[in-house]
Amino acid sequence: METKTEKNQNISCEGIEFQMDQEGYLTNPDQWNEFVASAIAKKVFKKEITPDMLEILYFVREYYKTEKSFPSLTFVAKSLKKSSRDILSLFGSHANAWKIAGLPQPKEELSYLLGGL
Repeated sequence: METKTEKNQNISCEGIEFQMDQEGYLTNPDQWNEFVASAIAKKVFKKEITPDMLEILYFVREYYKTEKSFPSLTFVAKSLKKSSRDILSLFGSHANAWKIAGLPQPKEELSYLLGGL
């Protein structure tokens, strides 16, 4: 069930309810947990969450929490000893990873980094 309210959407997937903005970002990042991540991945991206994806999601959330900025894909890959290509194959783009991670929508100056939001 999906309902649109002004610019936000109320999403329900497998008993999990959350709200996303018009661009597909979680409106309340504090609502995020593995179940919400799984619901976003299924509902929006038609993907199942894997352990590799969860490792990346937790990493980017912690980075954002401590640094108040978005880590680059290269930094994430190096930090987790993964290739950038592998990370992109899991999520498709930076923006998809940040959306599934429940991070807020990045400012316009980061659009180049996140795949031209």
